[in-house]
Amino acid sequence: MKFKTLSKLALVLTLASVLIAACNGSPSSPVGQVTEIVIGPDASTEVVSPTQVLPPTATNTPAPTPTETPTPLPDAPTPTITPTLSPYDTFLMNAFQLIEQENLDGAIAEFTKAIQLNPNEAEAYIQRARTYISMKKYDEAITDCNFAINVEPDNPRVYNTRGVAFASKQSLAQALLDFTKALELAPEFYDVYRNRALTYVQQELYDKALEDMNSAVQGMPQNPEVYYERGNVYFLLEDMDGALADYNQLVTLAPENALGHFQRGLTLLELDRIDEAIVDFSKTIELNPNFIEAYFYRGTAYIETNQTDKAIEDLKYVYANAQDAETKLQAQQELQKLGVNP
Repeated sequence: MKFKTLSKLALVLTLASVLIAACNGSPSSPVGQVTEIVIGPDASTEVVSPTQVLPPTATNTPAPTPTETPTPLPDAPTPTITPTLSPYDTFLMNAFQLIEQENLDGAIAEFTKAIQLNPNEAEAYIQRARTYISMKKYDEAITDCNFAINVEPDNPRVYNTRGVAFASKQSLAQALLDFTKALELAPEFYDVYRNRALTYVQQELYDKALEDMNSAVQGMPQNPEVYYERGNVYFLLEDMDGALADYNQLVTLAPENALGHFQRGLTLLELDRIDEAIVDFSKTIELNPNFIEAYFYRGTAYIETNQTDKAIEDLKYVYANAQDAETKLQAQQELQKLGVNP
């Protein structure tokens, strides 16, 4: 079809950006929430599970039970129990706060203090590794995971984190070994299925990726991101009906998700449902006015529906605002076909 090459390229570029977004909620993330490390759009869960990394839990020291309950005076403040943290957990909490402030170097320093205080606890190694991944320091992350494995060899989160580091530096075979090990230790660790699926995508093993994404969807049916990721796999398998069904579910669960509308628009183009694709690209732009690719594909769709003036307006916008040379060149070429010199 006319749009196949361009739209498939756009999807692969989207997946590449997803692979880089390992720990932090990024602009490419459909939902942009934080969870256990995923080579993909992040998603949070509300139930404590092996897929979550939780800040250290404050511990309360039970107070002795009084033999009589005193009646406080009318203006006396009600006594409260202040949670206390161990020095180790205090360093971790400080690091989490610094991460929220985007001070990753400061967070690394706090995790290092925790490790120096107690080198036989794995959590600080894991969290420092996650932070290194956010900083694209993948070798340092792998080293920390190795230390954590020495301390807790049966902790699936360590293997998942190291797998993300390997995948991020394109050591895909090693990443797959780690993700598979994590699943052997925790078969219901559904974020790992997502990570392994996205690694299979990088190897163009789309059937295996689909199997893993089916497991992720089964385990996380209310997470919109798994429909985005499985929809992408269907798209790469050229199963446009499957892709459309998943993008529909994504938009139902997250109607303000600009990327979901964009991916559905690409799929509708492939199905020759041009008018519907224009609606989705327009919604994408409404939700994210800086989404350059949405202007480009809406412009090409306008050409197909003989809305030349609108096409020229969109393509001129792309030519003027695109940051990468290839997108700018594509817009220029489309405009020249219309007899317009940008």
